[in-house]
Amino acid sequence: MSDRDRLVELNENFYAAFETADLDAMDAIWVNGELAASVTCVHPGWPALRGRDEVMRSWAMIMANTTYIQFVLTDVEVEVGTDFAVLTCVENILTDDEDDDETAFAGAKGVATNLFRRTQEGWRTSSASRRRSRPTRWSCPPARARDCSSGCSPPRPCA
Repeated sequence: MSDRDRLVELNENFYAAFETADLDAMDAIWVNGELAASVTCVHPGWPALRGRDEVMRSWAMIMANTTYIQFVLTDVEVEVGTDFAVLTCVENILTDDEDDDETAFAGAKGVATNLFRRTQEGWRTSSASRRRSRPTRWSCPPARARDCSSGCSPPRPCA
């Protein structure tokens, strides 16, 4: 597998871990050991977090407080260097609208920049930064709340 393909796969694993609230899977993709202090993460609306422990605590808090989230990634670009790589992508996000009942969803679009470092264990995430646009709300009839078929206002694409 090429470095580019491995980095795209690692990035997909990052989003899968977030979607399924799998903290162990999230933990496995970040650099560790002597590089732990170099880990950084910027969540939308948060200050920059520094150090692996602080970043992993933030993911634990986010996962514990996210009832549903789904990402469709587009415009994925990868630049690979000798020991570092940069991956940028557009995040198309669907999540529960916490201000409404279970039939409402919020959507948003964001841009992510993820930095990866080549380690003895292979590529690992070293830094992640996200910027979000303003959310959009959708209301769906209860029978179709998690179905991408017609009936949502406005209609939404399926992942």
